[in-house]
Amino acid sequence: MKPSITTVLASAVFLILMALSPSSAQGDDPGTNSITAVRRDSPIRIDGILDEPAWAGAPPVTEFIQRDPDEGRSATESTEVRVLYDDEALYIGFTMYDSQPDSIAGELTRRDRWSESDWAGVQIDSYHDHRTGYAFSVNPAGVQLDRHLYNDTRSDRSWDAVWESATRITSVGWTAEFRIPYTSLRFPSRNSQVWGIFFSRSISRKKEWNIWPFIPKEKGGWVSNFGHLVGIQGIKPARQLEFLPYVVSRGDFELKNRGNPDGRDLYVGAGIDIKYGIASNITFNATVNPDFGQVEADRAVLNLSTFETFFPEKRPFFMEGAKIFDTPLQLFYSRRIGRPPSKSPEIPEEGYLADKPSATTILTAVKVTGRREGGTSFGILDAITQEEKAVVVDSTEVRHLQTIEPASHYGVLRLQREVLENSTIGILMTAANHRGEGPAYSWGVDWSLNLFDNHYSFQGQIAASRTGPKYNGWGGDFSFRKGAGKHFRGSTGYKFQTRRFDINDLGFLRRSNYHGGYTWLQYRITDSIWIIRKIFNNFNIWYSWNYDGDDLGKGSNFNSSMELKNYWWVGGWVGRSFGYLDDRETRGGPPVAIPGQVWYGTWVNTDSRKAGQLNFYWSSGDDRDGSRYLLGTRIRIRPKTNIELTFGSTHSRSWGISRWLADTTDVKGERVDVFGELESRQLDLRLDGGVTFTRNLSLQFYSQVFLASGDYTNLKRLLSADTFGPLGEVTYDKNHNFNSRSFYLSTVLRWEYRPGSTLFFVWTQDRKSSGETGGFDLKRDADKLFDVHPENTFLIKVSHWLSM
Repeated sequence: MKPSITTVLASAVFLILMALSPSSAQGDDPGTNSITAVRRDSPIRIDGILDEPAWAGAPPVTEFIQRDPDEGRSATESTEVRVLYDDEALYIGFTMYDSQPDSIAGELTRRDRWSESDWAGVQIDSYHDHRTGYAFSVNPAGVQLDRHLYNDTRSDRSWDAVWESATRITSVGWTAEFRIPYTSLRFPSRNSQVWGIFFSRSISRKKEWNIWPFIPKEKGGWVSNFGHLVGIQGIKPARQLEFLPYVVSRGDFELKNRGNPDGRDLYVGAGIDIKYGIASNITFNATVNPDFGQVEADRAVLNLSTFETFFPEKRPFFMEGAKIFDTPLQLFYSRRIGRPPSKSPEIPEEGYLADKPSATTILTAVKVTGRREGGTSFGILDAITQEEKAVVVDSTEVRHLQTIEPASHYGVLRLQREVLENSTIGILMTAANHRGEGPAYSWGVDWSLNLFDNHYSFQGQIAASRTGPKYNGWGGDFSFRKGAGKHFRGSTGYKFQTRRFDINDLGFLRRSNYHGGYTWLQYRITDSIWIIRKIFNNFNIWYSWNYDGDDLGKGSNFNSSMELKNYWWVGGWVGRSFGYLDDRETRGGPPVAIPGQVWYGTWVNTDSRKAGQLNFYWSSGDDRDGSRYLLGTRIRIRPKTNIELTFGSTHSRSWGISRWLADTTDVKGERVDVFGELESRQLDLRLDGGVTFTRNLSLQFYSQVFLASGDYTNLKRLLSADTFGPLGEVTYDKNHNFNSRSFYLSTVLRWEYRPGSTLFFVWTQDRKSSGETGGFDLKRDADKLFDVHPENTFLIKVSHWLSM
């Protein structure tokens, strides 16, 4: 029996992994940019006052350099940073002098929310692999930010750790004190430690960012340029077992109907999240019966295209540590787990739908991530979802259960190996098994090779998919990038997806049967010129085909953005595409020719330091064979340092666009593709904000009103790719006009009553209305929307963090 191409591919990858492994560990030579940590010999109280004797005995770092606004110049205000340690934690002390201490900015927001404030931050490469690390920041109001650093230049803001900090504003500036337990770091088991380290200080009123060590903007990489923390001896990696049990009570209230005669549905549930440090560099995460009721819902959108809408992940379990599963082709899309049911129930004549779940219940999910000291990282994710059924009642009031989503099992395996210098090669495999259906698999090999001192990179992936017993497909994504340099940067790439490449059971793919490429060139100026502080000019070209040889599009655009000396940003763009064929518009029928298009637009953002900030954007131009414009604004107001309100509005209109409605047959029995000229209007209004009462108590809200309408006129038939004709003898009278209206409100009161433990009070309201009148009438649509009985949900959720 001959080995399969998959076996050959996997064997080749492992040989490459071994052959390209670094010949030695990253060097531990501290070099010139180093700071020595001192073991504390007396207690340290985290109160923001650096008055303990141990602080005075620690040598400080003081040579901070501006990265913004005047790159390379000395900081305008002095900063001192000292480092202490003991057997359980690392201590960082910042003393930040300020000539105007009454102008120190510190907005009070909930944790992990960046604000226009002064900040003190430390980033730690505790593996000392020059690729990964952990970042911790605090502002004068005591708000904490933390994130995980990976792949040298990228970061994951979903990562959360339990650590302590305190700040004080004094007559000469402000101070910040950190205690970072070793349970929040991962490092090798050695008697003597050398870590990478980086310090930063932001001064909001000056838009100044001071750093140590200095990393020029033209230099490639980030973590690989850190200084060194030396002097730490005799510490051991910490293992920790964490439990986060929760209890939730939820009530759903809607209009009384035949399926829900009392108009309410009450629920009480419980679950648990578990995190265990199997070793210093391996973490086990599990969740049983998770509840994400406090997570913000997706925004309403109108999708008239033939492509699926992509929604970002917002569920904490699937966000934290998920970056290891990222690859150029998105073989893993965590929103597939717990997705809305994929089937619609069949409602009998004169019957009705009594109940239908909106999402699939996740029974359990397990995730293991880690990194071996030799340079191999890995991730394993396994999840089980239950079978979902709709309740349908027939004309005799007999209830029937219909399966609308099968029980499913999902699995993901990721291996990534460091090779050469600051580069990686990896494997990703996924499996989705739905009961009663054939399994779906995907696997791929990816790489990221950083060359010439991180100035250039070659990244890519080759992947395969298998759905059912015989459908195999291939895909690839390759790019070469110049990501450093003072003035010129750019990249070029190529992607292909064969006809049968299908990863959508557990991944995300807009389409198969595609291949094409792009080139991006940038010219940037970061030195001040006249009223301009910095400017970025970008030129792009792209081209694509399907495997039938149809031209799917090619074009180019130019865009420019610049920061002015008053800290406003302005920009604009112009683009041109050439005629192409749309091979998806008729849903399996003949392709449709789309003429060349031109579009243009502009945008303005005012100074983000101000209590009020305005963002404005406008675009116009051709849309397929019609026209389109869009106008948007965003206004952010901070009446106090702990209150924030943001109002956003977007209005768009398109007209004269030929869109496919349906296929039918003529008197000869031949297929006829019916088109209509669409005029569509959309209004999207959003209001969100919050009040932060203390660092641990906040009230957040989000609301959206979304109105859309569409009118189809001048019905016609497709005669050839670029020719339409009258319907003639074909009779087609179905009304495709539409009105879509929705209102969503979410209010979340969050209290972190102790570190890692939270209490949520949540109220959400959802209103939806639709019609076939067409035409946009703001008063009529608003009245109809708010005449609809709302669906209200009230939720109380409490979680309690336990550590052993």
